Amino acid sequence: MSGQIHRGWKLAVAALVALAASACTQAARYDGASKVARNEIHLVRLSHALPASEELGDAGRAGIERFLADIEAGYGDTISIVAAPDYPDTAADAIADLLLDHGLVLAAPPATLAEVPRDGGAILVVDRYVVTPPQCPSTIMHATRNYMNAPSPQFGCANVINLGQMVADPRDLVTGRSGAAANTEKATQGIQLWREDTPAIVAPQNTDSGTSSFGGSGAGGGGF
Repeated sequence: MSGQIHRGWKLAVAALVALAASACTQAARYDGASKVARNEIHLVRLSHALPASEELGDAGRAGIERFLADIEAGYGDTISIVAAPDYPDTAADAIADLLLDHGLVLAAPPATLAEVPRDGGAILVVDRYVVTPPQCPSTIMHATRNYMNAPSPQFGCANVINLGQMVADPRDLVTGRSGAAANTEKATQGIQLWREDTPAIVAPQNTDSGTSSFGGSGAGGGGF
């Protein structure tokens, strides 16, 4: 009987020691060294294969228009043709005219691909920068104690998200933009095209509305 009591006392003492040790453990502290909230900018490359042909043709024109409508090509997109050495100049000129009809322009020099098309074909390449906003609000303050009186990681996070959503060309968040003079010819291009010839309206796939279209703001080199 005395042995059982002795073992019981040992267990009780061990439990008290463990409880005291856990009480002395410091809670996690927030020191303000968490990751700064910032927008992440990524380059997305979209492409459309072009067959080797002297002329663009109705099928080729429809394919390009559908491709541009599906990706909603417009302001900030850089569009170029990566072609085989023997790709016909007449076809490239027809594509440039088609893009111009929708307020888009070809960029120079063209995009760099790992492999150039063969058999006289080409690839229509659209480079686009997209924004991935930070995760706000942060939950780090809910799991830690701010004994250092460090600034909250929430401060400024909404401003960062709004900036990423408001900027017309996300490329500007990476490279900036010079204070060059405005391109008046490009600025009035849409009005001129509307007066001379009503732009074609192409409805994206899987929609019931027949009024959606693409373009209208220009591309090439990040826009205006």
